[in-house]
Amino acid sequence: MLTNKELRVGALGPSNWGYQGGYADADGNAVADPEGFWPDYMNAIFDQFVLAYPGVSMSRVWNGTSNGVMDDVVAGRAHLTEPYWTVSAWYNGRARSEHLELGCTVLGTESIFFTKGAGVATEVLPDWAIAVIAVGCSLFVLACLVLVFMTAKEKAGDPIFTSMPPKSAA
Repeated sequence: MLTNKELRVGALGPSNWGYQGGYADADGNAVADPEGFWPDYMNAIFDQFVLAYPGVSMSRVWNGTSNGVMDDVVAGRAHLTEPYWTVSAWYNGRARSEHLELGCTVLGTESIFFTKGAGVATEVLPDWAIAVIAVGCSLFVLACLVLVFMTAKEKAGDPIFTSMPPKSAA
């Protein structure tokens, strides 16, 4: 709830990431008006936000770790995260999306990344099983091709298999 008319944005840092976001000065202190891609992106979002909710201000809630930022959101110390939180990750042993409700996509894409699971047991098929699957699939494709060939020959009136002619009495 915005009881004090302040939208609190959970942020990592303050840091200076060059053109991506200058959130800190040379001494590492937060700057009042950060510049760069991500601060500009957040300002553009907030500009639209204040059209719907006039009189609301925005402030950043700084934290030194990703889990700390998530803790701030869960505890209500922050209302949302900066838009640079685009990569799915773990929080308290589970995916962030299982703890927090997702808002919108950033930069026009869902944050879906395929990686080896962190601490998740994975099973690897042995080489012989892969070979059996490959041979089985090949035989299945071959059987389908033979079936299509036989069907085409039957429809053309030239079947591959015909019945034996009756034995003639000699």
